[in-house]
Amino acid sequence: MKNIEKTKLIFVNLCDILIEIGFYISILTLLYIKIIPLTYQAIGASISLFFWLIKSIIQSKASYIHYPWNLTLTILNIWCWLSLIWSVNTQNTVNYSAIFSAGSLLSIMLSSNITKKFQITRITIFLSVIGTIISIKSIAPALPTYISALKSGQFSGETFLFRKTVLPRIGYTFGEANTLGGFYALLIPYLFSIIFFGSDILKSDKTINKIFKFLCKLFGYPIIFLFLITLMMTSSRGAILGLISSLLFIFFVRRNKQTNLILLLIILILLTLPQIRNFLGYIYAGIVDESRIIIWLNSLELIKIFPFTGVGLGNFKIAYSLYFGEEMMHAHNIYLNTAAELGLPGFIMLVILSVQIIAFGIIFTKQKEDKFYYALNLGLTSMAFGFVIRCLTDFTL
Repeated sequence: MKNIEKTKLIFVNLCDILIEIGFYISILTLLYIKIIPLTYQAIGASISLFFWLIKSIIQSKASYIHYPWNLTLTILNIWCWLSLIWSVNTQNTVNYSAIFSAGSLLSIMLSSNITKKFQITRITIFLSVIGTIISIKSIAPALPTYISALKSGQFSGETFLFRKTVLPRIGYTFGEANTLGGFYALLIPYLFSIIFFGSDILKSDKTINKIFKFLCKLFGYPIIFLFLITLMMTSSRGAILGLISSLLFIFFVRRNKQTNLILLLIILILLTLPQIRNFLGYIYAGIVDESRIIIWLNSLELIKIFPFTGVGLGNFKIAYSLYFGEEMMHAHNIYLNTAAELGLPGFIMLVILSVQIIAFGIIFTKQKEDKFYYALNLGLTSMAFGFVIRCLTDFTL
């Protein structure tokens, strides 16, 4: 009997490793999403799904941890596939629904099976290494131009923020500058949280904790700095907004309610000052692209035409071209884009999903006594918050 249990445990651990490998494959194929055919994109998620099922069979129960937002995510997936009934282009809807469902399954599998500290640490190291390689390969060709601009005095905060320079905006194989910037806007707050607040990897061994903390700082600080430089060189204002939002989120979540209320009161008082309002107006006028406002208004018109059904997942570009006579990939707002493609039901589900992930993320973070899991929850929730804020003005990674 004991031998059978040991054998089961070995196979369960092996399945966990293979589920993790499926995630690594998914990330690697995602980096070349413009090159690799869609069918190959599903390989990583398929591997994870297969060994998730095997693990569940071995354990005689589903290897699943329920989170409050999983039900909303499942209903949203069902609505995506139902949009095939009224889709203006069924092939697009099938493709995008498959991608969304694969990503949803992968997130559920990972959150249910990758829960041990060493598993999470391996994934964090993997993401750091991948991010470092992408960063070096992306910035290397453009670096001489930036150094030359700095030396000649052509580069300043104002010219950078308002894009008054001719400096190149860097991108990568999985997307242009905004996508690359969005990738690092997600990675930076996560790594920041793990490095600064997640020092305890083994409660029972203080020596290992000290070594882990030292290695985090030794490699983590330069990596975060490199990622920050890469993000800035994308000149993605949405990504910068997302990063600032994530870091502010971390700051406020770590404060108590009384301190946050005092800080909020101070901010509100500052906003009443004419100098502050004039400065914010100056920044807004320099940053906001008026053409984007037109896209938002046109997207609202699309929603009025198809309020309940939308035009089907993945069909914003077709519908926008048909009604407004120009090509537009997306609405530059994830919520408007979703409402246009999946109607108001899809929009409501996405809003509920966003609120659930952030609200319960804060609750879970506050409940964690272990420093490592506290930092993990804080980092992941700050990523989600920054992503939501950034996607109010964009619709990329």
